[in-house]
Amino acid sequence: MTIRFASNVPVTAKVMAMTNQVGPAALYTEELNGLATSHTTSVPASAFGRYKVRIEDAQGNVAWAELRYKSDPQGVDWGTGGAAPALKAPTAKQLDVTYAFPAGSATKLGLDGTVHVFMTDAGCTTADACVGDQVGLPLSAPAAGNVLLEQHSATASIPGSAFDYQVVIGQPLLENGATMVFIQLEIRGDQLPKVNFQTPGVIKK
Repeated sequence: MTIRFASNVPVTAKVMAMTNQVGPAALYTEELNGLATSHTTSVPASAFGRYKVRIEDAQGNVAWAELRYKSDPQGVDWGTGGAAPALKAPTAKQLDVTYAFPAGSATKLGLDGTVHVFMTDAGCTTADACVGDQVGLPLSAPAAGNVLLEQHSATASIPGSAFDYQVVIGQPLLENGATMVFIQLEIRGDQLPKVNFQTPGVIKK
């Protein structure tokens, strides 16, 4: 599993592949002690698809992030069933992202989320660990719904089926964003609906 992350100031980092769906136990921990605004590291794949990153700048300011890959079956951070994060492609040039938090969820805080879309060449394999190019700017996923169900959605325009896509949804747990949870969903170019390939794609800014 390759993990890449960036910050607006130079930071050191601690990256962990977690042992379980919940709790602090980690099967692997790595310290990235060089101050930098971007870090890349490879960690063992967690059977639970759960990873944590702690970053710290030179002034001692700390931020945390937790990444889940594809699913959160126990609903620890993300909704489940019909409220679970979902990625759909109504056309080959559009991705619709939805997720929700039911009443009682620790993540149901009324805070807006963000959606980041990255693309890689369709021929890139997992072993290649290709760096994805971000498609446009991050999209806002505002909090909507009611006291029973907080709903979020965003729509991204994409270039089309020549690429594979990684969609990273971020949801803050604090208003200042110092603690966040992320989940990554993926869709291959060959999973997109067929289109007229002479029509140019549009990247939403």
